[in-house]
Amino acid sequence: MSDIKQHEINKEDDLFIKGYYAPDDVINPVIEWTTSLKPHLEGGTTMNSYSGELQKWDGINNAYKECYEMDITWPTCNVPAIKHLLEWIQFALEHYIGDYPMLKEGGKFKMDPGFNYQVYPKGHAYNGWHAERGGIESTRRMLVWMMYLNECEDGGETGFLYQKYNMKPEKGLLLFWPSDFTHTHRGMPSFKTEKEILTGWYSYIMAGESLRWD
Repeated sequence: MSDIKQHEINKEDDLFIKGYYAPDDVINPVIEWTTSLKPHLEGGTTMNSYSGELQKWDGINNAYKECYEMDITWPTCNVPAIKHLLEWIQFALEHYIGDYPMLKEGGKFKMDPGFNYQVYPKGHAYNGWHAERGGIESTRRMLVWMMYLNECEDGGETGFLYQKYNMKPEKGLLLFWPSDFTHTHRGMPSFKTEKEILTGWYSYIMAGESLRWD
């Protein structure tokens, strides 16, 4: 894994959002695995704020996340496709750090042990503007990773408020961005395509904690 295909956003110097494309041998087994999860996912009660109608952000507080969601703890997952994916994400992270070498000079960080598999039905999205370090429970987060598992026929973009940039979903596209309010973002609905993503975080660790991500 010496080379990596990069998204055009990587040519921008001041957005701090970078995108990398996973090769087919990485992404296809993951999609096959998540497909096997969907009957259990959508048959449960994990739909957040689901009302059958698209809810609107109130402009002040509420950020509605209208999706089926499954929490995955990868150290105990024992799925070869996920292990291969996370190894590739670590490989992509080194490219991100290469663009921002000051990340090596601050506090130590590593991948969180858990991430989410999310399925957004047609017409639904994470509607409200939000950041990934938005409260006391998430203060250790410093970097977000998110991977699109499919394209959307219409819409489905991730909109970044202050960067004024809408990222179009593409199969196997991995994004990194800082977790703070500077990268406030929201999802946009697709009315023709169900949208699927994986998303997780890198967090600062305490002195003496292991740096191993696996």
